[in-house]
Amino acid sequence: MGLGGVGKSQLAIDYAYEVRDDSSSTSTWVLWLHASSATRLQQSIRKTLDDLNVPGRTDSAANVFQLLRSWLQDSRHGKWLLILDNVDDAQYLLEHPSAAPNATHQDRILDYLPTSTHGSILLTSRTTEAASKIVERKSIIVVEPMGAEHAVELLEKKLDCEHTLEEALELATALDFMPLAINQAAGYINEEWPRCSVQQYLKMLVESDSAKSSLLNLDDGDLRRDREATNSIISTWQISFNQIRKVRPSAADLLSLMSFCDRQSIPEILLRQRETSGWGSADGPTLTITAEDFRLDIKKLRSYSLITATALDTFTMHNLVQFVTRKWLQARSEEDSWNERFIHILYEASPKDRDLKNWPVCAALYPHVKVAQSLKPRRQDRSKTWACLLFECGHNAWERGLEDDARTMATLSFNELVRLNGRESWLAFRSMMFLADVTSRDKLSDTAGRLQAQLVAISEKMHGEDTAIIARCIGILAISHRTQGRLNEAEVLLLEVVETMGRLLGD
Repeated sequence: MGLGGVGKSQLAIDYAYEVRDDSSSTSTWVLWLHASSATRLQQSIRKTLDDLNVPGRTDSAANVFQLLRSWLQDSRHGKWLLILDNVDDAQYLLEHPSAAPNATHQDRILDYLPTSTHGSILLTSRTTEAASKIVERKSIIVVEPMGAEHAVELLEKKLDCEHTLEEALELATALDFMPLAINQAAGYINEEWPRCSVQQYLKMLVESDSAKSSLLNLDDGDLRRDREATNSIISTWQISFNQIRKVRPSAADLLSLMSFCDRQSIPEILLRQRETSGWGSADGPTLTITAEDFRLDIKKLRSYSLITATALDTFTMHNLVQFVTRKWLQARSEEDSWNERFIHILYEASPKDRDLKNWPVCAALYPHVKVAQSLKPRRQDRSKTWACLLFECGHNAWERGLEDDARTMATLSFNELVRLNGRESWLAFRSMMFLADVTSRDKLSDTAGRLQAQLVAISEKMHGEDTAIIARCIGILAISHRTQGRLNEAEVLLLEVVETMGRLLGD
């Protein structure tokens, strides 16, 4: 069991050859059935009965499922290995075969696959849910993406052009060590060589989302794959996404949200966050996740190997899974909506009280805030939430000593809030004060001084002359002077702050 394109069928093929070549197995039959649907399975069974020359198969009233079962149960035929490929939806195996004449009401398709001492069954599936309807959990082998060594070895075998080992490792890493994506890339490079090298392919892969999407959507590749299966990694995974949306829409919603997060250490506190009633029904359904619904949604996504759970109530995703999910949303015209929801949920989950006790939550959310920096929503009412998110989280970064990050967040927040509300709005004023604060310790910048002059003028206009806000602005300006060595000017301003605060608050 594993992700589409991770190499399940190829492992089954390899195992089939091992069985054939094993000197200890005498006269072992290897039977391959395509099992993606009831119709496809029936077609494969008919072909297999023809290959085995089973009597009665040409009778129009024949029950092909029964003929296969009878052949498999007959020990005189010797040992056999039956491979069921692509059992991604096992529900049909638990139903009555409509195309099976003379079947009893109790007969399910699965019942025609016998348990036998002289035969065994191997199946491949994208989901543990499907597999566990047929076999014991302990019999499920989870196929993960390749390790670096095997991924590079696969790429080296597939590439016909000149390349270095370092280039091969870099490309395999960029493709998340996913066999189908590696085959796809090697096929493209071989076809385009010498106009496209490994390095040029890598450059196209990272230069833009549109170029990356075009490369991953190519349908050239492995000749050994099922003829009805796509070689495109995007199309392969989107089949799974569509199936999830069909059977459990809330799990598809959760996958959509997670595709905007930093792919590592996605905390449950973020995924369980509910959208406020102010979100508005016009923007889509409100995302409300109960504990039980959340458990079932996570179970569904894990069943398809789209996410991995850790012991710390966090989850991880493959980079390519996130990218393909976003492309899936884009094709459905839902990407902007989910981008807005991600920003909104992240803002609601972020503590607004800068108390030390909130630092663990801030630290857990921080990687996702860093991702959010480049995800400004198109709509102005949503971009305001984005700017406020960076303002709040920028403060936490500043307090934790992450000065470069704080400066970036402060700048982005200030520019957007000024654009939306003007310099004399309270939100823009607070953001300007924060930006002045984080730049006041920069010896090579006079940004703080310019901002503080504006702040003092704006604060006097907004709040009058004797306020703590003005004193705060003057104090930050003093720190900027001190940092740049203008100690006399800093002293004059600091004395003014002491006098003002003493007048307001007492000694």
